[in-house]
This record gives sequence, C-alpha cells and structure tokens, in this order.
Amino acid sequence: MIPFILKIMIEPRHYRAYDHRIKKMIVDSANPNLFPLLNIHRSTALSWIRKGVSEVVTIPQFDSTTDELIKRNQSLSLELEQVKARERLSFTTFRIFGLQIQYRRLPYEENKKSLLEAIKTAQKVMPLKLCLEAIGLTSARYFHWLKRQTACRLADLSSCPKISPTKLSYPEITKIKELVVSSKYAHFSIYGLATHMKRTRQLLASPSSWSRIIRDFDLKRSRNKIYPSQRKFGIRATAVNELWHIDLSIIKLVDGTRCYIQAIMDNYSRFILS
Repeated sequence: MIPFILKIMIEPRHYRAYDHRIKKMIVDSANPNLFPLLNIHRSTALSWIRKGVSEVVTIPQFDSTTDELIKRNQSLSLELEQVKARERLSFTTFRIFGLQIQYRRLPYEENKKSLLEAIKTAQKVMPLKLCLEAIGLTSARYFHWLKRQTACRLADLSSCPKISPTKLSYPEITKIKELVVSSKYAHFSIYGLATHMKRTRQLLASPSSWSRIIRDFDLKRSRNKIYPSQRKFGIRATAVNELWHIDLSIIKLVDGTRCYIQAIMDNYSRFILS
C-alpha cells in the first residue's frame, strides 16, 4: 500500500482541460454522456451540470458557428491566394520592366508573353482590374497586347493591319513618305498634297493621317525654294515718245478724304505730258 501511495505522490497528474463550449453544451443538455468520444469522466460532467458554467472571457470568433468559421476560412484562403498572386505578378513585372512600367517601352515579344501569362494566372484568384492596378499597367495597353497575340506580325508597323483594317497599309505609308520628302511637290502644303492625291486617285488618305506619319517618322520636307531672277533695272526707252507710262499718286487730305492724281509721263525724258 505504501509504495502505491508513494507512486501517486511522485508521479504528476495530468490535468485534462476542456473547451468552455463543450461544458456549456453538456450543462444545457443535462446529459453527462453527450460526448462519449471525448472520454469525459461522468463525475466531471455531473459537477459541471451541478455547478453550471462559469463566465468565460474570449474573443468573438470563438463563439462563431461552424458555417461562419468555414466561410471565414474560405475568405482568408482566397485573400491569401490573392496576396501570393499579387506578389508573383509584381515580381514578374519588376524582373521585366524594373521600377517604372508606365513610361517604358517593351519591344520584345517574349517579355510581353511572360507578363500576359502572369496576369492570366493571377486572374484566377483576383479581378483583372486589381491585377493591372497592382503592376501599374493601363487597360488600353493590356488589351492592345492581347490583339498583338495574333499570328500576323509586322516588324515595321506599330500594329497589325489585319487587326485594324482601316489603317494605312505599308505601301501607302511608304508612298506618303516619298511624296513628303520629294522636291517635286515641295510647293504643295500637306493639306494641298493630300487633296491632290485624292483627286488624282493616287492615294486616299486624310490630311490628319499625313500629319501623323510625318510626326511618327520625323520627316523633313524640302525647303530649297527657287526664286525667279529679278530685274535690276526697269523698262528703259531709247528715244522721246517711245514709251509712255502712267504714274498714280494718292494724297490724303486733312478731313480724311483721298485724292488720286494720275500723270502721263514720257519714259525717256521723264516729262509730264498730261
């Protein structure tokens, strides 16, 4: 008997703690065997029923129902996935663009494909608007890149003519460039040159399209004007009464009226005949 008592005194007893909600459910039902799988001692359950449940201070989330906890868990899981997708998207953008994406041009097709794939992956857990805002990419630029994913590729144009059929073709743009820099049409204005090409059915393009192409390709027109030779001396007569001419003079009076005086002069002697 003594060794058994010593063993009990030496070996520590493990105190079994239960959740306050389990205690409350047993007290409300007055059934000590409500949870048989938990192996709660009958005497412990009866003491709970007899004494009641003491007041417990806890956080509101612990009092949530199972459905509420499931919904909250799903919401937090979705939020975590969005954060991870945003981090992956930001890392991909930083690797391709660096710190500034708004003011940088991206000419390489591989980098555009990588960024579009990253946006497509992030769209599975977050809206497209949030994806674009996370990396600072405008929606116009994004949808323009989507159009460029078609099979048609032209290295010398900013966009594919099959996507925008109203755009000028490459031969038309080439002809406009040749006409603008040509010295043959240097005396034409841009509006006049565009109108002349329309009337002659050589090229149908608006003056605004001509101006845009001149601005995009930084074209310089020929400005070498050819002036006709000017006379150093006027008409000269070799004898009297060979040439007459009329000289007109305008005299403004004090009251504001004007008087016109015409004089018929001999070109050789400079004599006023009438």
